[in-house]
Amino acid sequence: MSWVHLYVALSIVLAIDLPEGGDQAAVAITVCIALISLSDTRYWVWSRSTQPNSLGGRFYGLSWAAHWLLRAQMAYIYLNSSISKMAVEAWQDGSAVYYVTRMEYFGVTGPLAGLMREVTAVPLLAVAATWGTMITELAIAVLILSSRPWQRLAFILAAALHVMIILMIGLGSFGMVMIGGVLAATSLAWKTTIRQESNQYPEGLASQARPDASPTANSIG
Repeated sequence: MSWVHLYVALSIVLAIDLPEGGDQAAVAITVCIALISLSDTRYWVWSRSTQPNSLGGRFYGLSWAAHWLLRAQMAYIYLNSSISKMAVEAWQDGSAVYYVTRMEYFGVTGPLAGLMREVTAVPLLAVAATWGTMITELAIAVLILSSRPWQRLAFILAAALHVMIILMIGLGSFGMVMIGGVLAATSLAWKTTIRQESNQYPEGLASQARPDASPTANSIG
């Protein structure tokens, strides 16, 4: 199904009239997920694997590399976003969020519009929101490449950040793509502890199930 997902993502990129960035990110993410799925013997991702304990396979190395590529790609997106903002004067002086919420096309709308305008009209809160966004993006980039417990924090921060952006200025499709991308990149961090996992693996394979071991497609799917 990941290859069908990739086909849909590519079709949207080629046909969309007003790209917002989420469409391109979706292609990059689904390419990695499709490559990861090559070591998965299931035809339907929600079905139980017939070989849940398998760590090998012809395409295991490719799946391993694709998972690291996905983590690196997601980390780069957030790192680039954070660093590029730091070079803009409005982000440096802390006024960017104030102006963004009042933009004609991307400003706040809906029932929270009045509240958001009042909150961002307070200089201290506007500065906190502006610099908080950059710091959060930088933290997500670092945490995605960190050990498993920290990867969970990366997902929580990414979900919170994009939910806030959706509530403030919309960009719902972009936000959902990014949340899903971070979840896929940190999927191994949400598995059971390695001690519990090792009890499920046949003798001889348990030693390969290290906390930082790379995935089979089953862990992503």
